[in-house]
Amino acid sequence: VSGASPRKVLESQRETNILALTTRSSPACMPLMIEGLVKQLGLSPTRIELMVPLGVSLLRLAPVVYYATAVLFIAQMYGRPLAAAEYLIVALGAILASFAATGLAGLSGIALIGMICSYIGLPFGALIILFVTIEPVTETFGTLANVAAVNAFAALACRGSNDETEKLCPR
Repeated sequence: VSGASPRKVLESQRETNILALTTRSSPACMPLMIEGLVKQLGLSPTRIELMVPLGVSLLRLAPVVYYATAVLFIAQMYGRPLAAAEYLIVALGAILASFAATGLAGLSGIALIGMICSYIGLPFGALIILFVTIEPVTETFGTLANVAAVNAFAALACRGSNDETEKLCPR
């Protein structure tokens, strides 16, 4: 979208990615995300300053993937095939759980996996220790994936940017 080389795009997001890896917090990365997209890639500040916070709040890609994958993993661990309706419940449950997990960390967020499992009759109690153990790793990479998804979302929102838009909302 910016017309920059892939190397320049990766370099523009270096600080953002380091902050995402160290803090495990997408909201903490917002100022660096905006700076990288606007100052280093030259994207529309008007759109970026709107889309980055919106994306951090509403684009819950990593938690949705995590919750759905966790439930499917549990089903496979117990050797239980899922029906089509159960896959739909898992998908909808993962989406709803991702919004419910906003601001939750550790065991509180992991408990949402158990809620999804309970709707399709899967036991969760025996595997909770496994999820508590791997949570720091999944949370770290989940934040990195969320930051990358929000950056892509915000950049794509600038695709139709033109001079008229910038005149309406000057800096």
